[in-house]
Formats: sequence, C-alpha cells, structure tokens
Amino acid sequence: MRLYLDDNRADQRLQALLTRAGHDVQSPADAGLRGASDVRHLEYAIRCHRLLLTNDSDDFWELDQLILTAGGRHPGILLIRFERDSRKAMKPRHIVAALQRLETSGMATENQVIALNHWR
Repeated sequence: MRLYLDDNRADQRLQALLTRAGHDVQSPADAGLRGASDVRHLEYAIRCHRLLLTNDSDDFWELDQLILTAGGRHPGILLIRFERDSRKAMKPRHIVAALQRLETSGMATENQVIALNHWR
C-alpha cells in the first residue's frame, strides 16, 4: 500500500515497521509538511495517490464528506480510533497487522474512511 502518515501517526518506529512489511510510506517530514493543517495533509495524500493514516477521526470524517459532496475523490483515509482502555490501544505492530488484513481482504479503499481498529 502507498501510505502517508498524518503528523499524529508519524513516528519512526511505525514507519520502519510499515516499510519492512512492504508498504511505500511517507511522513510529513518526507513531504516537507511537518505541522501542516489536516487539509494540507489530505491534499498531499490525494495528489500523491496515498492512503492517509491518522488518529484524527473527527476532522478527517468531515473532510471526507466535503470531498465526496463536492464530487471529488480520495485514495482512502485510515483511522486509528482512541481506546480508553490503554491495553486495547493499537501499537505499531497492531497497525501493521491490521493493514495486512485489510489489504488481503481486497476491500476497496478509494473514497472510504476505514477504522483500522476493526481489522486487528
């Protein structure tokens, strides 16, 4: 998968694990967008045909709806939802496993917002 990590998911360990698992991964630092707005991150992901991986569900749900209402398209938004119970929180290895399950399923990601928590 071609992935772009939002600022809140751009840690080197996750990026290394995803790359090792065969994914093509870019971070905001790679793109010169560290600290940019969510709109800029999503615009970059769309322009570069990359799925966006984020923890920021509220803002990206709204951006998804705006794009689709305007007749636009996006490669997909992958959300990692916050878990109140820290034992259930998705760690980098869980994210890699969930992406593998999603990819293996053959489910279309274009114009979708997908919670990776459901794919653990």
